[in-house]
Amino acid sequence: MPRLEFNQEQADLILEEIAKGRPLTKIVRENPGLPSYSTILKWLSNGENPEFEIAYVLAREHQADTLTDEIMEDAEEAEKRLTGDRSDNARVQAVRLRIDTKKWVASKMKPNKYGDKLGVGGLNGGPLEVSIVNYAKKEDEEPDNDPV
Repeated sequence: MPRLEFNQEQADLILEEIAKGRPLTKIVRENPGLPSYSTILKWLSNGENPEFEIAYVLAREHQADTLTDEIMEDAEEAEKRLTGDRSDNARVQAVRLRIDTKKWVASKMKPNKYGDKLGVGGLNGGPLEVSIVNYAKKEDEEPDNDPV
């Protein structure tokens, strides 16, 4: 029966598998000695394991990078299927679906790197600074004769 209390050895295994691109649901389903999905979510939300929480976020970022690497492999596989006398259209479509799914997941996991939208912000992700400059001269002002 899976243990409910936090276990660093199990946590390390979970984080390693996530970073390899594997879904958490599949990791716990295929490893009966690991805690359940809901237990891991409790580890992440109870505030008792801040190091695990940070490592989990990092593992998810690595997972997004792994998915993009797999996209390249999938695209190469599809390209190989298209060469030769005839292509296996159903297989190519399945690979395309796999690529699109991984792209979507990566864009949600790491939107700053893989997202479709570019954010608007200031220097180094800080707030955007706006300056309002009035270039129109009022009628009662004297002309500026200073050379530019």
